Amino acid sequence: MVARRRSRGFTLVELLTVIAIITVLASIILPTLSTIRKTGRKRTCANNLRELGMAVFQFENAKGRFPGSREWIARNPAVLADPTVMSPLANKWSTWIISVFPYCDNDTLFEAFNDPNVPLFDPTLLPGTPPDGPFLPTQPNTWVAWNERLRQPVPLVRCPSDITLIEEAPDTSYCANGGVLILPTVDPPPYDNQPAMVRTMNRNNGLFHDLIRNPRAQVAFDMIEDGAGQTVMLTENVQGSWYFFNGDLDQWGVPVVYPRIWENRLATMFYFLYRQGPGPVSPGQPAPNGAVTSEMQINGRHDNLQPIDYRYLGGTPDVARPSAYHGAGVNMVMADRSVVFVREKIDYRVYKALMTPWGRKADVPYQEFLLSPGDYRSD
Repeated sequence: MVARRRSRGFTLVELLTVIAIITVLASIILPTLSTIRKTGRKRTCANNLRELGMAVFQFENAKGRFPGSREWIARNPAVLADPTVMSPLANKWSTWIISVFPYCDNDTLFEAFNDPNVPLFDPTLLPGTPPDGPFLPTQPNTWVAWNERLRQPVPLVRCPSDITLIEEAPDTSYCANGGVLILPTVDPPPYDNQPAMVRTMNRNNGLFHDLIRNPRAQVAFDMIEDGAGQTVMLTENVQGSWYFFNGDLDQWGVPVVYPRIWENRLATMFYFLYRQGPGPVSPGQPAPNGAVTSEMQINGRHDNLQPIDYRYLGGTPDVARPSAYHGAGVNMVMADRSVVFVREKIDYRVYKALMTPWGRKADVPYQEFLLSPGDYRSD
């Protein structure tokens, strides 16, 4: 009779050894996988910006100018075009994102915005619940219902690392270079008035300007004097808002009847503020009345600043600056269509120089500052 051999199981020591090995492997592999995922999201974001930059390039090639931060669409000359009141039908306000939709495979959505018979929001004031709409310009504190046909999420304008995005909302992670933002109640003379806000919308101070308020503020590629590779065109901001939000200018700090109109102006744009940074102010330029704060800098307190009313900027220009969740910097697409990763710890003069197509003529405190790639690039 052949004796059966009893099967031998794992001893406690062997089991603990296997568990220890698995734990060590997991501690090595999981962070690596996390890093790979983060790198992939960052690369997708860079590709989105590259495609948007190409769309801007094609727009400029067709129109001979950059898109406006605000400009008319759905034009109807028979209908009064009011730069201070948001129109639901004819003569809508377009953003730079809507303007480039035909150049990035979003023709159908652009045509809907551009149709004077398609309402932007319900003109009969059907009840809307925040965040369904903004204050109607003619009736403060009255919410309006957006046209569901127009409030469509567009993957191209959403960064996969942007944790503030709402899945079903027309949010955008990307914003365009509006140059210097003059705040009349804050800034020194000669920038202490509303006409200065319009006057400083020019080729020296940025690339995307309000072409409703200042139709002469058109900028073209051949107007960039400081080099297309050192002039930022688009970047990210997690405190941005909906891609079709837009607004008229106002004297910042003055109580206004329609506050949402000001906030919406910042929804898809980023700016440089006239503030005191390191170094002396250029001869002939007035000294700023305030210093640069942490909020105004790249990624400045973006983890602590909670967007008000579904990613609204909270009514403050301080956070109309680049920000992202990619670590210590943000993706930017330059005017030569190259995409660079700009580190967050840069001199505010460097930030100014990146935004001004002609720094020596710009309305900024530091006209003489000379930029070099080592000042901002992390690669």
